[in-house]
Amino acid sequence: MLTILWGAQTHYKKLTKKHSPHFDCHVKNSVADGVHLNCRPVKKSEIAELSEALVVIGYGKKESCLRVVDFCKENGIKYTLLDIFMGKAITAEMIAKLGGSFTDENNNTVIIDGGSHLCGPIYVKFKKDTKNAVVDIEKISVEKGMFINVKGKNARVKIHCGSYFYDVNIRCCTNGKIEIGESCLFSHGVELSQSDQHCIFDLNTHERINWAKDINIGNHVWVGRSVHLLGGANIGNGCILGDSCVTSSTFSPNCVIAGNSGRVIRENVIWSRDSIRYNDAKTLEDCKDKRGLDYL
Repeated sequence: MLTILWGAQTHYKKLTKKHSPHFDCHVKNSVADGVHLNCRPVKKSEIAELSEALVVIGYGKKESCLRVVDFCKENGIKYTLLDIFMGKAITAEMIAKLGGSFTDENNNTVIIDGGSHLCGPIYVKFKKDTKNAVVDIEKISVEKGMFINVKGKNARVKIHCGSYFYDVNIRCCTNGKIEIGESCLFSHGVELSQSDQHCIFDLNTHERINWAKDINIGNHVWVGRSVHLLGGANIGNGCILGDSCVTSSTFSPNCVIAGNSGRVIRENVIWSRDSIRYNDAKTLEDCKDKRGLDYL
């Protein structure tokens, strides 16, 4: 397969300052003065006639990237960003440059809603052997950062709309699924680990005993600081997980879960995003945020 660089200007210079990847050719008139490439130039019309080619988009501006994406889609040509081609983690900014979604050469797909409010970055990293994985993120808010690591085959990460994340690490492996519902609230230092990362076997039979299990978090769940959710965790709508809670268990809706390992310390609760620093509410009716009622 031919690798074709399309766009070598300021962004290209910045990325390739220490290391310049090899390309078979580059698109004529897309290279800035002062950039020297050891590959032959080709015209856009020539690319359209190629059956096996990968266009590597070297532009930095979203508008320029989208023009190349449109051309590649119209002509059935595979494409990627220079950042991804060089092994960098996929970010929401990159996905926006690719029109909101991207599928790599191993059929791993990332979809990120362009309307998300991002003070901090979203990073998605597919390990080298990852295949047929899907990371689908609807419209959310991220304060400090969201880091998603995916390994193996057929992993799925789905994050529904309306949730707020301060700082979260998500790890999903072969045949695993992590799903986060609508309108959730995640504090800092939160970890979601769907797999144990290494195999454990019965000493006598040598049979595997720690098969990976899915993680499912319902709607309107408040996840406190330093919470660690393991494979098998199934958290019902409206639950609250206390500081440093660790669990791999199933919990009914509208309860408070605390401790290591997590246990129910109170049932039949409902919570609001209103801060007690600014609102001395005596009843739920005194709060501005009553969305917990929508998920009863």
